[in-house]
Amino acid sequence: MLEMQELFTQLKQTMESNFQQITRDIHGVSQDIQTLSIEMAQLNKKTSMIEENMKKITDEVKEVKKKTDSLDMEMKEIKQENEKLLDQVAMMELRHRENSLRLRNMHEMDNQEWPKNIYEALAHLLQQDIKELEGQIENIFQVNSTNPKYKKQPRDSIVIFRTKKTLEISNPLVTDAQKVVV
Repeated sequence: MLEMQELFTQLKQTMESNFQQITRDIHGVSQDIQTLSIEMAQLNKKTSMIEENMKKITDEVKEVKKKTDSLDMEMKEIKQENEKLLDQVAMMELRHRENSLRLRNMHEMDNQEWPKNIYEALAHLLQQDIKELEGQIENIFQVNSTNPKYKKQPRDSIVIFRTKKTLEISNPLVTDAQKVVV
């Protein structure tokens, strides 16, 4: 019986020691669970912040897309407006060309005489009276460009008529014994 008591005492001590070890292990696991809970809470906060930031970014992307679409529409409108303006300019140039006559290689005189000489040459070419021709002409001017200056040629003269005029020119225009290109 003594042996049994010793065995029982030993068993009791082993069980107490095991119980203390299990208690310490449970306490350690409990602390680990608390640490994990704190880390999980921190991760949840970070996740919520990331979700909020993602939502903000998504909203900003949507706003940028709206602005981009708006700018695309404005660009299309501007391109259409530009096309219209280019068409108008082309039509104006066409009308201007229909009403104008370019005289090339016309001998230049002093500034006071050249319009008079152009009137006389056109009156002769078109077989009209100078007074009648003056009423039909809106403007006469010379074109300044570098090409005639370097080649030592006379400048081109432009005659703009008030109305569209079809010129049927069969005879060449000759002034001062020099042929003028019409």
